[in-house]
Amino acid sequence: MPPRSVTTPLPAGGRTRSLTSLWRLRGYLRPYVGSLSIMATAAITGVFVSISIPLVTKAIIDTKTPVTAAAAMMLSDPAYGRR
Repeated sequence: MPPRSVTTPLPAGGRTRSLTSLWRLRGYLRPYVGSLSIMATAAITGVFVSISIPLVTKAIIDTKTPVTAAAAMMLSDPAYGRR
């Protein structure tokens, strides 16, 4: 049988208990607003950077610039240019 708090209807205009608990946390988090905003900004920036690295690599690989013979020689022969 589910707990009574789940089966009883909410009072008119009432909020759920979890939302009320989260709303009460804002008083405790207020001194850390600056740190939290820096953390959130860094996290979002990190996500965008990690997404952009493969896209930039794909754009570099997919460009239609031909590899010249000298560039191909430099890539294939590690001793190229030391002679």
